[in-house]
Amino acid sequence: MATGVLGGVESGLRPFNPMGDMGPVADLIEVAFGVDLGPEGREAVRGMRAAAYGGPLLWILGDLFSGYVWVEEKRVVGNVTLSRSRGGYLVSNLAVHPDYRRRGIARRLMEAVIDAVEERRAPWVALEVRRDNRAAKGLYEKLGFVRVDAQTEMRLAETVALVLREGPSVRELEPTEWREGYRLWKEALPKETAFLGTREGSKPDLGEGLLAWLWDLLGRRRYRWVAGGSMLTLRLSWAGPHRLEMVVQGEERGRVEEGLLAKAFSILPTHPPRGAVARIYPSYLETIRVLERCGFIEERTLERMILRVKGGKNGYSRGEDADPEDDRGGTDHR
Repeated sequence: MATGVLGGVESGLRPFNPMGDMGPVADLIEVAFGVDLGPEGREAVRGMRAAAYGGPLLWILGDLFSGYVWVEEKRVVGNVTLSRSRGGYLVSNLAVHPDYRRRGIARRLMEAVIDAVEERRAPWVALEVRRDNRAAKGLYEKLGFVRVDAQTEMRLAETVALVLREGPSVRELEPTEWREGYRLWKEALPKETAFLGTREGSKPDLGEGLLAWLWDLLGRRRYRWVAGGSMLTLRLSWAGPHRLEMVVQGEERGRVEEGLLAKAFSILPTHPPRGAVARIYPSYLETIRVLERCGFIEERTLERMILRVKGGKNGYSRGEDADPEDDRGGTDHR
């Protein structure tokens, strides 16, 4: 059974309406992803339902909540979200209801967001997909997306009591030091993705600042620590698992992680025990070993794919190919 009764278009593609679609899309994502949604995905769905009560504030946030839905008999059966990022756009939440898959809906949704990016004259659009989701990756490749990097997610079920080495001097990064945070992230990024723009520590634009303010109202808080040229960010969650993101300079790998994690582990016990998820580049082998010793277990690897849009022409091929068997798309909202 499809989800989300809406007025207006009875069948086909239409723009996402944040005032009326937030709840139905949250329902659709739960149905489309099922058990694969995971704790972090369920947190995002809860956040969408909470945001549905934002009313006019959703319009102020602008195209942070833009995208398209596919409706059948006035019900939302497909969705894709297009979010602004400095210099380009990010795609997330590509989902099609199981009863409506293999009808070309996922492809039509993706073509719509690509056309929107072209019309807005943005140079690129990016997304993340699970490494093992071959069907979704095949669709994206047909549309012209290419893989540029990946991040591995590791999960900590509960904070373990460890005596961690302090290592090099660790200090907390103040919010006013966003330039320093941005520099550290920029230096650690693979050169293929340096152009993506917004990274942890960068100064947010107006829309991003309002979104952060909304999350703060829901009880979310961020900490950042630096050691040498490396940085750990801890985002405390009001519902799902707490999130850690780490960038470690090559010569510091295996030496600074325990000191950084010790700071995070001193904070986590003072908050509800919701577990934690760490995102790390799979090339950080020494860092991954440290995380494993601290109780983290590798869960999945997300590949980032990018379509460069040049002069209004992206070079992807349109056609009447059927969608892959898995129309969940595999894109993840960060």
